[in-house]
Amino acid sequence: MGGLLEDVQEELCAISAIYGDDAVDVDLDSGICTVRLSSGSASLTAGVLLPADYPAVSPPHLEVASTGMDDAVLDDCIAGLVESFSPGEPVIFQWLEALRMCMEDWVADQPPPSPGEGGDEATEASDDAKPGGELPSQAHPEASPGPDLGIVHGEPFTERRSTFQAHLAVVHSREGVEAVVAQLLSIPKVQNATHNIMAYRFQMGNGTWAMDSDDDGESAAGGRLLHLLQITGAQDVCVVVSRWYGGIQLGPARFTHINNAARQLLVQCDMLEGRNTKSKGPRSHA
Repeated sequence: MGGLLEDVQEELCAISAIYGDDAVDVDLDSGICTVRLSSGSASLTAGVLLPADYPAVSPPHLEVASTGMDDAVLDDCIAGLVESFSPGEPVIFQWLEALRMCMEDWVADQPPPSPGEGGDEATEASDDAKPGGELPSQAHPEASPGPDLGIVHGEPFTERRSTFQAHLAVVHSREGVEAVVAQLLSIPKVQNATHNIMAYRFQMGNGTWAMDSDDDGESAAGGRLLHLLQITGAQDVCVVVSRWYGGIQLGPARFTHINNAARQLLVQCDMLEGRNTKSKGPRSHA
């Protein structure tokens, strides 16, 4: 696929999973990624062109077109991103999140419309801003036997007869990872899944990172799931994505669905770097 390194290709695939296929266009052959972001009345389109020596030497080339934002504010943000590039470090997700936060800060700083202005549009924006409720009941399979490890179950979804569901818990040790996986596999529904793809990432006491993954028969899926945790900055977490195969081969799309399931639950639990607000995630345990 073009001249891009495999790690860069996986980074672009993870970006699609994070922001959704509807908001992302990726051309692996040309090394171009286009992402559309919006907040309230503002929106922007970020075009990321990756040189052949990214990320080892050169930063991405970034072009941004916006609506409803001050160009000077956006230019300052972009200039700061380029200056912050450190050779060898993947930055696409961090750059996109910085642009998203810049846009959201700009929208938040704007004065509210005068009474009578905005009309239906103002009401619609207010509806969109309402916080989501609890996960749907079908997102929670039967209770896990054994001690409460704070495992959260995402909402299952089905694509071409294959069903995917993510589960996660906070962990701080390999023993914690093993306990979470064992408890998940004690649930008949999860145990009967065709694949239970797992990845974990946590920081140890000496500051180094412990991380690993398990494909569980879904070749390369565990590594891609771990890559998602790395580029999003998710930490102290173990994620398992269950797949129940429905008889139709999905090809490479299965990796997008696996990462999408994980990403949605990470967002639900506020466990992506730069998105943490109030604590809604699982409780911490060893």
